[in-house]
Amino acid sequence: MRVRCLEVFVHTPDEVEIAQLSTQFGRPHRHHATLTVSEHFLRRWGEKLRTRRGEVLFLLPRPGGVLVHRKTHYPPGVWRLLTGGVELGEAVLDALRREVQEEVGYTPPPRRFVAVVTYEFVHGPSALPFVTYMFLMAYSQHPLMLSTDGEVAETREVSLDELAHIASTLGALPGAWGDWGRFRAVAHDVTTRLVSPDELAPPENRAE
Repeated sequence: MRVRCLEVFVHTPDEVEIAQLSTQFGRPHRHHATLTVSEHFLRRWGEKLRTRRGEVLFLLPRPGGVLVHRKTHYPPGVWRLLTGGVELGEAVLDALRREVQEEVGYTPPPRRFVAVVTYEFVHGPSALPFVTYMFLMAYSQHPLMLSTDGEVAETREVSLDELAHIASTLGALPGAWGDWGRFRAVAHDVTTRLVSPDELAPPENRAE
């Protein structure tokens, strides 16, 4: 029998808030992943939950595809979609707008509520839940103004096929990066299944 970690704050998705977001941006797909992780990962992620109740993941369609980024401390060749924390007491939509502005310097409107991805990180008898709220934002060619706090070191724009390769790379990371990579791979896999190339195209090029 698994026991939820008691030394950290445990947050589950707010179904009332999800229902409200669904009326604005469509009903999201629901996906759940159970991941066996190390004690170090479990405790490190538990520390994050002292100040946040989940995260937002934002898909930013641009001329070259969807925007991905890397940070200076990532292993070579590792990229991923942009995410940001939902702070305690903060609405998901407010977090989405704040994080997009902070990371890339502009705030395109959300187009679709793509998915709610829930996780259970498991180590022995202990388990910790987490949640990612995924949104597809409006297409934009707005110049990027990356955050100066080191959160985003470099960006590129990729197709969905390239995103699938990124997911595979994340899922196969070795050593100390393995748990983190398998966790991050989940949302990338979900994206490649639920988002179509047409949704990433400029509005004038989309099929009606």
